[in-house]
Amino acid sequence: SLFQSLSVLDVRGICIASTDSEWVGLPLGREHFYINGLKRFGYSEIFENSEGDRTLLVSTPINEGIDPHGVLVAQIKLNAINDLMEQNLAVAGKSEAFLLDARLHFLTPAQSAPEELLESHLSTTPLAQHLQDEFWVDRYKNYAGDIVLGTVVKVPGTQWFLAIERDYAEVEKQVSGFKQVLFTALIGLLAALIMTTVFITH
Repeated sequence: SLFQSLSVLDVRGICIASTDSEWVGLPLGREHFYINGLKRFGYSEIFENSEGDRTLLVSTPINEGIDPHGVLVAQIKLNAINDLMEQNLAVAGKSEAFLLDARLHFLTPAQSAPEELLESHLSTTPLAQHLQDEFWVDRYKNYAGDIVLGTVVKVPGTQWFLAIERDYAEVEKQVSGFKQVLFTALIGLLAALIMTTVFITH
């Protein structure tokens, strides 16, 4: 469900195999990302396909040794990525997960984010000064103006960021509950140590 199509292009950029039979035999390798795809993983700009879905193309080289033999190209639905993230990250309730590009624009929609590729609310947070970091956590206001605890991770091999936002009040409640459990456990341990000490002394 993540891919709309998968295609194999030879070194001339001619499609030699595809899940969409209409593409076979067509010269599809004129895109800049395809040239880069002969060397390394790459991706195109985001565009709308004929069905109105926001998609992008990703490419990776097909090599034998160090020589490129072609490129594997996949068309990915961004909404499918968003659904996949929410399922695997167990995002529910007021929590959100979404992808951002290097300019901190939304790549995938979030519950409170617009469908358009607009600048995200994270551009006004300290994250804008930490774009070279692999991992970043802070408290800030989300797109709806609610206080959240945001965790941002750079996606390896790309200029994208995965952001997960959780309602700060819920996080604080969980931390308070953990503190209470820890405090109770420590009191119990202390009481056990005192009783053991008294027993040994007697």
